Amino acid sequence: MFTFISSKFNAMEINYWWLIPFLLLMALLVIWLIKRNQKDEKVFEKKIIQSELKPDDDDHDEPVPH
Repeated sequence: MFTFISSKFNAMEINYWWLIPFLLLMALLVIWLIKRNQKDEKVFEKKIIQSELKPDDDDHDEPVPH
């Protein structure tokens, strides 16, 4: 039984015409995810810096005139 399975999946029978485009797509996906993460990180850092520099109007301790 095991010899049938191992002979069926022989390394020489790999269809490289499907494997190469698949690996290229996976590499492009990884590159796109890394670039997107770096861009999102920069946006997040800008938001954090702005929130530390300017406090929100709702966070002040002054009484509101009625």
